[in-house]
Parts: sequence; C-alpha cells; structure tokens
Amino acid sequence: MVYASEDQVDCLAAALNDHERCIFVHKQLSKAAISDTAYMFNLDELMKRECQGFPILLLADPLMMRGLNYRSSVGIDQYLCRPFKTKRDSLQAQGRVGRFTDKCARFRTIVELVDEDLKSEYLNTLHQYVLKLDQ
Repeated sequence: MVYASEDQVDCLAAALNDHERCIFVHKQLSKAAISDTAYMFNLDELMKRECQGFPILLLADPLMMRGLNYRSSVGIDQYLCRPFKTKRDSLQAQGRVGRFTDKCARFRTIVELVDEDLKSEYLNTLHQYVLKLDQ
C-alpha cells in the first residue's frame, strides 16, 4: 500500500503498468470500494478475483488513511510518501495496517510526517470556524 500525492500515484501507476503488476488506484474515497460492514480493504479478496501475485494499492485521498483497515493474510507493507496535516492524522494513517495482529511493515519516504504549511492552513480554517460560532 502506498499513500502519495495524486501526481505521485499517477506516475507510480504508469511505471508499474509497464511491469504488468496488479494495481488498484483510489484517488477519492469510494463507498463502493469499501466493505459495508467491516470498513476494511481485504487484499486477499482482490488477489482472488483480479490478480496474480501481490496487488499494489495506491492511495491519494487523505480520507482513505482514517477509519479503514487494510488487511492481507500474507502481511502488508505501508509506504507513506506524503505528509499529513496533523500528528494525529499521521498516527491514524500508520494504524491502518497491522491491526488484529496482522503482519505488516511501515516505511516512510518523507522526513517529516506533518507538513507545517498544511498544519497552518488547517489551524487557520479551524480558527475561522470557531470565530463564526461566536457570531
């Protein structure tokens, strides 16, 4: 599983297609792609239906890094290639794999998990919202 920007996801998908890999790209949260009951992506099911070998899940939507569990009976690797707005968001993202004692490995290709510009923008939006509540 790779969490990256939309541009990075597009580049990775194009490069991996050249190697005939089984790739699933999700740029926006889609209820059709999520189990209605378990809220998890079961990669074993994807492998049975559509794939030979291990699937690669490319994610660009930050919402896909909260509240969803990604599982595979053989384990799953998570690559974080994009920063988050807050430390809580980064912790939530890291907890999407390795739940229920599943095997996993977590990697990050970025130095800082929290982007200060995104954090500042988030805090500014939150501040504006609170000001509107006071009116």
